[in-house]
Amino acid sequence: MKVKTGLAIPMMAIMSAQAREPKRTIEEKVTVYFENDAGVPAELVSRARGRAAEMFADVGVRIDWRWGQPADSQLLREGAITVRLTLDTPEEFKPSVGAFAGPYEGVHITVLYKHLVWSLAKPGWPRHYWLTC
Repeated sequence: MKVKTGLAIPMMAIMSAQAREPKRTIEEKVTVYFENDAGVPAELVSRARGRAAEMFADVGVRIDWRWGQPADSQLLREGAITVRLTLDTPEEFKPSVGAFAGPYEGVHITVLYKHLVWSLAKPGWPRHYWLTC
């Protein structure tokens, strides 16, 4: 299913600093809390998380997936991030915006599911576009 790769790509873009390093023998771990506020079927979410985990494993990063939204203080203590999948999209966002994160707070990623589905439905839409938005 095309959605599984689309969910993984915004996460990759946010975490790209770690992914750019050459493959390591020592594994790094990133804890990611996931919220499915968009009601995406569990099977699709599971495949997307699996694909993201595979991509990061190739560069020596293991994703420790967890569910829920802990307090910011817990996220900072754990060095964790959250990925929230939502249907709520600010009107001023162009359809090509698939995800966003606060530039200075560094722990919250919001994936705009409606925009993700829109872009994946476009014939010939370049998949690498997500990395350049």
